[in-house]
Amino acid sequence: MGIFTLAAGVISFLTVYTIVGHVECKLDRALSNKTGHLFIDGIDASHLSKKEFNKLLEEEDDKFMDSLSIWIGKHTLREKQRLKRAPLRYVGAWKAARRLYKSVFSTKPKITQSGNRITKHFSKPGNYETALNDFESFFPTDIQIIDKNGQEGFYGDILDGEYTLTVRKTSSNGQPTLQLIPRNGFVFRKLRYIDYRE
Repeated sequence: MGIFTLAAGVISFLTVYTIVGHVECKLDRALSNKTGHLFIDGIDASHLSKKEFNKLLEEEDDKFMDSLSIWIGKHTLREKQRLKRAPLRYVGAWKAARRLYKSVFSTKPKITQSGNRITKHFSKPGNYETALNDFESFFPTDIQIIDKNGQEGFYGDILDGEYTLTVRKTSSNGQPTLQLIPRNGFVFRKLRYIDYRE
């Protein structure tokens, strides 16, 4: 079996995995709208202990990283093909995506809940330039400029539109932020950049 055949099989499997995750998010939203309870992966979160709930959110992160690996891996491979680099390092591309997520969202998050919206708050040393570099590393598409109400930044789609990725120069507390906003899910991720040199 050649490397290209193997890679095609891996991509096909991971694409199906992503589609299943997308369907799960839609089902969770439908169940939540019907019952008024928060559903994650088909599980009613109102019946979970705090420990079980946190474990479920960790599993959700693992699923998100798998989807992100597909997204970044595909874009990395396309770039390598464009530059005619050989041989293509398929496994390296997927691992790079997981490393990226873990490097950006490396701290233990503070978790807040407002209704059915869960937000995982992370922090990282850096400034707006760091935030822009992280934003670009996720290969967002359809990038738009944010320039209103004193806000400055960019937003774009990742994971084929399943998430909106937003980078802002300042937030309510004056720090740059990077935010992952799900289109159908309930778990939001917000990263604040803290410039310790100031």
